[in-house]
Amino acid sequence: MHKKMPYDFHVDDLEMGNQFYDRVIEEADRIGSKESTRNNRTDDQIYKTTLRGHRAEWFLITEKGFYNDPRPYKDVKSPDGDDVEVKVFTEKTFYDNMLKEEEKKRLQKWRKLPDIYMVWINEWNDEYRFAGTYRWNPVDEKFENILTEYGYEKKLAL
Repeated sequence: MHKKMPYDFHVDDLEMGNQFYDRVIEEADRIGSKESTRNNRTDDQIYKTTLRGHRAEWFLITEKGFYNDPRPYKDVKSPDGDDVEVKVFTEKTFYDNMLKEEEKKRLQKWRKLPDIYMVWINEWNDEYRFAGTYRWNPVDEKFENILTEYGYEKKLAL
């Protein structure tokens, strides 16, 4: 059994009202409207994936003092204003290839991805287990785990 970390949560811990669901639908519609972001997924697949990720974002917003990043396809900002990408993976996907795939994307400068990633493991159920906070190391061109008891470091500048 895994020890519960301060950033682990259960969906029942969250108060998800209209504001939450409107946010999910808005992003799912945006993703589904372009073939480049749709990736041959059905509307239902897009909605379920978006809902899964937004639960982790909502946890940060409602429980940890983060706030929404209103820019399209961006996730949240830390309490200090740092851009944060939120990722949710199954355990197998996370350990098999998450960092490699995200590092490839991060090297594509046109994507303008943040330097900070917060990652949860979720097996398509209501339990979210915090996997860590990762910061981009531009010298080594890879992500480094910077997990702290708070989930992120204050003043994350390199």
